[in-house]
Amino acid sequence: MASFLCQVQTIQRSAGRSAVAAAAYRSGMALTDERLAMDFDFAGKEGVEFAEILAPETAPSRFSDCQTLWNAAENREARKDAVPARELLLALPHELDFEQRRALVRAFVAEHLVGQGMASAAGSASFPTRNMTPDFDAQHSMFPSSMSATPPNMRRAPRRSSGNRARRRSTANSTATDDSICDLSG
Repeated sequence: MASFLCQVQTIQRSAGRSAVAAAAYRSGMALTDERLAMDFDFAGKEGVEFAEILAPETAPSRFSDCQTLWNAAENREARKDAVPARELLLALPHELDFEQRRALVRAFVAEHLVGQGMASAAGSASFPTRNMTPDFDAQHSMFPSSMSATPPNMRRAPRRSSGNRARRRSTANSTATDDSICDLSG
């Protein structure tokens, strides 16, 4: 019988974490964190079935590179207690084969992250983690916390609730919203 698990966690600087280090570990790659001037080499890590960057069509091609994407996410955040990235962990049924898991991960990320204008690193690991039984495969999706790969003129308008006061407040804060999102279009 299949069981399901969904966890969201933050990659927080105040906890001593780095988005670049987390991406290197999850993708099984060697990446350099420019902010910390540190190399994170997980190229020898076993169990990573696949890792790839999925981004909206409007995203610059340079953000298809893992190191460029995660260093940009780190550079976007200036505070020492910043949250440069978030991670979504899903348990996939072990009964699915590799192609089915990859298709499921790609479809989920395309709809829920890339479809919302966010670049995302998606991957699948074929080994159980500490909190999972061997009947599961882990799917990790990392995405920058405050970045959007959608150019400003393509962003959706902020949601407005009913009432004139709410409309005025949304309009007044629209420039603040645009300033808080990193434009990856150039």
